[in-house]
Amino acid sequence: MPTPRTRKPPTVLVIEDDDHIRAFLSDLLTAEGYQVEATHSGAIGLDLARASHPDLITLDLGLPGKSGLQVLEELRANSDTRDIPVFVLTAYADLLQRWGRTQPDRCFTKPVDVEAYLSSLASTLQSQPAG
Repeated sequence: MPTPRTRKPPTVLVIEDDDHIRAFLSDLLTAEGYQVEATHSGAIGLDLARASHPDLITLDLGLPGKSGLQVLEELRANSDTRDIPVFVLTAYADLLQRWGRTQPDRCFTKPVDVEAYLSSLASTLQSQPAG
């Protein structure tokens, strides 16, 4: 009898400089069955996105060094990462509105509504073509 194929769970890349929020999101997403990669740095996050091509990226705007806005622009400018859905989680939603350039797929203000975040994440990932 053939063994049923198991599908790899979607991977979410968390780019968040706050250790507590990064750990919370990593634990939450892992408990929901997602594979999680996480970093505190926008520059490292870009490298991880290019190397591992996650199914979705959760991005903070207030990152040290390379800001979340810069990361978002670089993700969208790169043909390897431009189609990866990006959810911004930020206390600075007004920055995103004033930015007026590259926009994320979804924006959530901190503290995040966990139920809305998980629901949006699941529906976004379900709508992605199987890879």
